[in-house]
Amino acid sequence: MLLGNIQHALYVLVPALGAFRYKLLTITHKVQELYPARVTGPGVNEEVQDAEQFKEKVRETLSSPETLQIIQSLLAQSEAVPAAA
Repeated sequence: MLLGNIQHALYVLVPALGAFRYKLLTITHKVQELYPARVTGPGVNEEVQDAEQFKEKVRETLSSPETLQIIQSLLAQSEAVPAAA
């Protein structure tokens, strides 16, 4: 019996921008097994075969220049919003 896929997502929440959420990372795998899993995010869309590959790909994605640029942009936009009185 095929049960489909499970998807996990990591969001960056920016309260100053009206609780804006940006999906930074998505992991998809079959319900009945963790691996292989697909990791997608800024500059990555790859399948990993085990926990070691998974950890490395997540680390690589979260520390990538693309991710840093996204975080810096969201931070700059949130700092540009006038503080509520």
